[in-house]
Amino acid sequence: LNGIVTDNVELPDTTQTLKNIQSVIDLEALNQSMWWSFIEKASSYYFYPLGEVLQQALPKVIRGSLPLNALRPKAFARTLAEANVRGIKQIEALELLEDGPKTSAQFRSRGISSSVINRLVELALIEETDIDDYWPANLLDETPPEPNDEQQHAIELITHADEFKVTALNGVTGSGKTEVYLRAIEASLSKQRQVLILVPEISLTPQTLQRFQSRFNVEMAVLHSARADKEKAIDWVAAHDGRAKIVIGTRSAILCSMPNLGLIIVDEEHDGSYKQQDTFRYCARDLAVLRGQIHNCPVVLGSATLSLETLHNIDTGRYQRCDLNHRATGAKLPTVEVIDTRSKTKDTGFTHEALEALAETVANNRQAMVFLNRRGYSPTLMCDQCGWIADCPLCYRHLTVHQRHRLLRCHPCDHQQNLLYSCPSCHSQQITRIGEGTERCEDRLTELFPNVPIIRVDRDTANSSNKLNQQLEKIESSDAAIIVGTQMLAKGHHFARLDCVVVLDLDAGLHSADFRGAERTGQLLTQVIGRAGRESEGKVLLQTAVPDHPLLQPLLINDYERFSQLLIEERSRLKLPPFSASLLIRVNHPFENEVNTLLRQLRQYVDRQNIHGIQVFGPMPAPHEFRGGRCHGQLFITHPDRKTLRFIAANLDQALRSVRQKSGLRASIDIDPRDMN
Repeated sequence: LNGIVTDNVELPDTTQTLKNIQSVIDLEALNQSMWWSFIEKASSYYFYPLGEVLQQALPKVIRGSLPLNALRPKAFARTLAEANVRGIKQIEALELLEDGPKTSAQFRSRGISSSVINRLVELALIEETDIDDYWPANLLDETPPEPNDEQQHAIELITHADEFKVTALNGVTGSGKTEVYLRAIEASLSKQRQVLILVPEISLTPQTLQRFQSRFNVEMAVLHSARADKEKAIDWVAAHDGRAKIVIGTRSAILCSMPNLGLIIVDEEHDGSYKQQDTFRYCARDLAVLRGQIHNCPVVLGSATLSLETLHNIDTGRYQRCDLNHRATGAKLPTVEVIDTRSKTKDTGFTHEALEALAETVANNRQAMVFLNRRGYSPTLMCDQCGWIADCPLCYRHLTVHQRHRLLRCHPCDHQQNLLYSCPSCHSQQITRIGEGTERCEDRLTELFPNVPIIRVDRDTANSSNKLNQQLEKIESSDAAIIVGTQMLAKGHHFARLDCVVVLDLDAGLHSADFRGAERTGQLLTQVIGRAGRESEGKVLLQTAVPDHPLLQPLLINDYERFSQLLIEERSRLKLPPFSASLLIRVNHPFENEVNTLLRQLRQYVDRQNIHGIQVFGPMPAPHEFRGGRCHGQLFITHPDRKTLRFIAANLDQALRSVRQKSGLRASIDIDPRDMN
């Protein structure tokens, strides 16, 4: 096993035999005091072992047997020798070095090969150098546009003091939050401080990187799970050394070592993707605030739909708020029209009004989007003869039909099997696909609009950054088109020609058993609405069977502020987060009685403490009770005082340590849970 040295200690007298260290992988210290303090506090806050937090924080290659120095690229600078070369790439390389040293990676990004560099070294025109602390004289690669009054106010609010503060940037979709980010980044770079930008989805990383690369003349690092192990490790070391001045990544990037951190930006801060749902269950948004405190630097939380936690922190004075109420292009927010589906006949999920709107949009040579947050062809396969339904053998959830791959898939537990064409119970051939997914909608739209590009964007068609980029390029290069997609399309994408959005089904979220379900649904709908009419008049058609739902009314007039206020009032009455601290104990075992026995014991322990103000919900089954051949149960605990809840959590964690050794039982504590699954 490879280990990480964290301290030198004097061993007490012991009869235990200790094994000798076989070899030292790297004599270079990894420790940077502020980063180490951050890692320790993160481990303590989430009650997760320090060694396993380090496993999450360090890339696989660094945890292996490769020293840091092996991951550092060569860097080159101009010599004083007079250049007399004719090769186009040689000339381009020398021009690139005019404003300072460059790494081999930077040369490769410009299409300059190692053979060109080697030849210039042979000619003594360039030489290897160290650029750890190098800052280019000219930070900008382009002249930035002039900010409008709202943007200028936001920029001044974020950058006027070089110390810790949290700014919640509340900007309607299309209001130009990115330009505010860019100006704030410029201010931090001008002080020779590094910048960390978090995005909720891997799919948003390439476009964010491209936008920042076109603005700034500095080295950047990209950190997310889809990158190759060695590439990720090289960028991690670049950030650790201070060479990478801007780091862009998904939630795991918050754990990266950055010695000179001067600004943290969390884009779409409300997004649930910032919460890790297994192993080390941290929230990157919350850790961003902790890290800002440790590095004494500003933190920006941006969104068009601020989370209730952030709004509560604004109300209590912990965060400052800045609003961008108008779209940067001057375009108005789209109008929203409700289609009551209770009395409508539907064609593969589409009402007549929805299909007419799609036809009108493409006839005008513009783009439309069909939003359905359910991938696959159909969510249920049923026998008309005996009523048999295809369920997952591991978790008993309905299997989703994926027609093109001829598969039945369980999305919660990843089980898959071949598609069935006859009933295994009564052998009838009358098998019906019930309900619609994005694949089925795409097929029907292709039949209805044979001369119009139908572009589907979901986890099946865009399961890698390359495939997603291909789909986005199709959208960008098309005039008239219909885009069919899931929530992948609701975050951060700008479609200039998109005039019309049809939302097929969001009703389930308004009636979710999870108390956060309505909040997530409102945020998702607001984000989807914001995709339309960025540069022209837009409209949104919302198909719903609950048109009079009270939470839906403010969203129909683009009033997310009122929607969030209704939810805050409800949470306050019920003393639920953000008006209390919370934890979720998850237990799973192959046998249900083992799960319930442990949860009852933990409940009895909490009840015996007789703590005023505590609320305990459960034992109760998880929403997906059976997954992977195991029964899942949970206990949800809240208390108005975070310190009191942490005291309870510490004792529960101690009690669970012995339980975790028991064969078959798995138990964990999730601090500040975002999802009850």
